[in-house]
Amino acid sequence: MIPIADEPMWLDASAPDATALAARFRWQVPARFNIARDVCLRHAAVQPDGVALRFEDADRAAEAYTWRWFDRESARFANTLAALGARPGDRVAVVLPERPETAAA
Repeated sequence: MIPIADEPMWLDASAPDATALAARFRWQVPARFNIARDVCLRHAAVQPDGVALRFEDADRAAEAYTWRWFDRESARFANTLAALGARPGDRVAVVLPERPETAAA
């Protein structure tokens, strides 16, 4: 996991403006990095029933999705892909509308 800094990486008080700030910005991502672990799984471990996403559909029906839900559904999707023959390193395209299931995938 990438350690969380005391200040965001993008803060640079010596940059005179946003253009200079953007020019100085560099991602610091290790060679082996799992974004799902850092963005989702750590929240699922600490607050599984915490709200991860609030979604409102076209009919304005709203629902809250928890970290536990995302953890479970993303694992189901990964297991399905593995059962279909996908292996670590394979690339998989997900073409779905903007819905919670898309984020879980």
